[in-house]
Amino acid sequence: MASQPPPGSVIGDRIAELENSIQKLRSSNEYMLECPEFKEDKDLQDAVKENKEVIAKRIKLVEELREELKPHERRSSKKKIEDLENTVAQSNPPKMARKEDAKGAGTNDGSSNNQGFLL
Repeated sequence: MASQPPPGSVIGDRIAELENSIQKLRSSNEYMLECPEFKEDKDLQDAVKENKEVIAKRIKLVEELREELKPHERRSSKKKIEDLENTVAQSNPPKMARKEDAKGAGTNDGSSNNQGFLL
């Protein structure tokens, strides 16, 4: 099955409406086909035929809408990756600097200097 459209998107909402309608039409057809009088009732036969035509049109429309969504999904995925990378970059703690680096060059006289770290 195709991936689900983003919730709340206009196209996604339309796809959901169409899929719901398709399911209701299919259920209606199943009900009418099970009716004992179906074989003799021209109106029931016409209704099933009409529902099948409507279902086919709506399936085609859903497919077209899903195709329309594809570029948005790619952009959306790329944006999500960029956002994630930015979040990771912002959450990395700053690199620690040595005190002597912060003060400039340390002493080279061999004396013991405090090699603590700054944040």
